[in-house]
Amino acid sequence: ESITVSGAAPVVDTQNVRQQKVVSSELVQVLPTGTMTVADIGAITPGLSGTVNVGGSSGTYSMNSVAVLTFHGKAHAKAMYDGMRVNNMEGAGSTTGFMVSPNTPEEWTVETGGVSAESDASGVVVNYIPKEGGNTITGSFSGLYSNDSLQSDNLSDELRQRGLNSVNDALHVYNADAALGGPVKRDRLWFFAATRWTGSKTQLAGIYYNATQGTPIYTEDQSRPGFRNDRLRGAAGRVTWQVSDKSKLNVFTDIQTNVVRRGEFAAPEAQVLFNFWPQGLVQATWNAPLTSKLLLEAGAGATISHWPTPAQPEVKPTDISILELSTNFRYNAATLLGGPKDSDRFIQRFSL
Repeated sequence: ESITVSGAAPVVDTQNVRQQKVVSSELVQVLPTGTMTVADIGAITPGLSGTVNVGGSSGTYSMNSVAVLTFHGKAHAKAMYDGMRVNNMEGAGSTTGFMVSPNTPEEWTVETGGVSAESDASGVVVNYIPKEGGNTITGSFSGLYSNDSLQSDNLSDELRQRGLNSVNDALHVYNADAALGGPVKRDRLWFFAATRWTGSKTQLAGIYYNATQGTPIYTEDQSRPGFRNDRLRGAAGRVTWQVSDKSKLNVFTDIQTNVVRRGEFAAPEAQVLFNFWPQGLVQATWNAPLTSKLLLEAGAGATISHWPTPAQPEVKPTDISILELSTNFRYNAATLLGGPKDSDRFIQRFSL
């Protein structure tokens, strides 16, 4: 018996400058990255990094934004769904305006360098390739739940002596995804539908409600620890119509509502409360391979992103936001208040 081991230098592609990785839904499902989010892409793509998401406890909103992704230190990634931008217009155009349900994409494509002729953006581009219904009825369901009873902590006597009386706790984390697809008319008309219920509530270490709310003084109410709350509801649907042998039309919509109570280094009454409604995505795409050498594609979409920021329930209109300069701790009221805040994106594309 003989064994031959050989090695060779990788072939350099002299025809294409684009660096692209494909992340299939099967790959993400078998990896221990918790719930499927954009942050998972950063965990498994070389050169790409993102916020750590342990079992979904970091919150649905934060983990589904490409704003958390950096490539060799460069931020402001772009997110696309079926080749069309879905970021809203905030934060240099990289802030989440629509959160992709993990059941709707067939796979993710990540471009990290170079720009192809088909791309309308430079830098890091995450493109979600959507699922479509087929001639066989298929469905899926996944779910998870956890709470602080399944979590340990490191609150030692030494930390208590230094003034820390509470630690971060995942009070609850839940996620339920369901999808169903199949034919309306075989070989001609198909449907695909998906729904999502997800959320988390996390206690914040050393943060408490203000027992003297409405006064210039902050007093810890240690019977009421501060928390971060995040919940999302979404319902998506796609209809695919084979108009003719050489023409296909897709119509897709995903309507969502999302409420986020941010958890920063601030008293609960000074946290930002996001109420994303209405929020969602509407798209239509058409493609026609007329000949073996001529392909026509067109699409149009709207990312609806409204994010008013009302005051927390404890805050009166007369309460003024106060910043303790020695610790940079804010209390009594938040600074980013008001509404409506609309940041919709409308996009069209055509290629030949």
